[in-house]
Amino acid sequence: MMSTVLSPGRKEVAVFGAGIAGLTVAHELARCGHRVSVYEAMTEAGGFFRSARLPDKGNLPTEYSWHGMGPWYHNLFDLLKQIPFDESGSIYERGLSRPIDFGIFPDEGRAQFYDQGLRSIPTMFRMSKWECSKSAWLMLKTWSAGRRTNERYARLNAAEQWQPLLGERAYRTWRSCFGPWIGSDWTKVSLHHAGQFFRKQLITKPTHPHPADAEGPAWSHGAGDGWLLFRGPSSAVWFDRWVAHLKKSGVFLAWKEPLRRLVFDTGMVSGGELDSGEIVRADYYVLATTPFAAAEILARTPELEGQGELRLFKPLIQDGPHVQVSFGIAFAEPIKFPRERTAVVVADSEFNLTLFAEDQVWRDSVLLGQDVRSLWTGTSCVGTVPGRLFDLPVINCTKEQFLAKCRRRS
Repeated sequence: MMSTVLSPGRKEVAVFGAGIAGLTVAHELARCGHRVSVYEAMTEAGGFFRSARLPDKGNLPTEYSWHGMGPWYHNLFDLLKQIPFDESGSIYERGLSRPIDFGIFPDEGRAQFYDQGLRSIPTMFRMSKWECSKSAWLMLKTWSAGRRTNERYARLNAAEQWQPLLGERAYRTWRSCFGPWIGSDWTKVSLHHAGQFFRKQLITKPTHPHPADAEGPAWSHGAGDGWLLFRGPSSAVWFDRWVAHLKKSGVFLAWKEPLRRLVFDTGMVSGGELDSGEIVRADYYVLATTPFAAAEILARTPELEGQGELRLFKPLIQDGPHVQVSFGIAFAEPIKFPRERTAVVVADSEFNLTLFAEDQVWRDSVLLGQDVRSLWTGTSCVGTVPGRLFDLPVINCTKEQFLAKCRRRS
């Protein structure tokens, strides 16, 4: 959120938040010649995307879930091309994996994969041909509705709209992919959101060329292809290098400096008050926090909270955050899949569990932790549906109950 459009000439800009949004703003404004200062509440950059290492657990790397990048992430790929990885190339060239493969793993029967393109859909999702046809019809409706999909379909729950078209088994399998693919809780995601996600996945342009590497010749990433991951922990591959690049570009970064409120005088923002009491002054101010943090900051200046589009923050957060639980599983011996770079969707889990072996895409030089030979990251994408073991949703499970639930499924 920027206070206004930048006027000509070199300006002082204060950015509050050093997640992806804040660093992107700092990156672009520094490129345009402006003087940028970034203030972050945490001790490092990256927000929810950042990674860390746990010294008390053998230097085990950990991050919040695993982060896939689809073939329509055009702006991100353009940005990664501008950040050096090393003397040999950019993060885009040196830091990205080849596409991963999604496998749907039911409680009973064989795992299924997207091996034959769209022809794989009936088998993957345990649909009859008639169910598949009805499901495709609804999908195409969301793609072609234009204004209606933004105004009407955005108010309809996607899972509820598909349920009458599918049998129980196909319906459970289909909605199990809303978390790992769409990144949303199926109890909340709209028909518009789901439809537009798959539209982008299947028909996006242009394709993105990648150079040859140790795994093979040059390749392209485009419509219908799998997602890419970083070839190591997110902070090590991306944020640490990005911060170093921004500093070389003249960007000032301050850590452990959370914004308390914006100073609002005579109809305009004239400063940002940090928790320390310091008032930051600039020509322009960018609030690049989460919507929830932004709503709290604005609430401390009621006269600003009611201005223009800022009034939308309270309605935006009224349903609360999308709760996901991330967890890691470390193995003392290598765990090999018969396929390379495979993400596992546990189709019959109430918690919408997804698993991925990070060592399948990370470079061999990445330390997995003391005595760790394989490292999996998992995510529970549904926070409100009760599990069958304790009859509790994941947001109400203790750590021990959640682990017991995962062991029971395995």
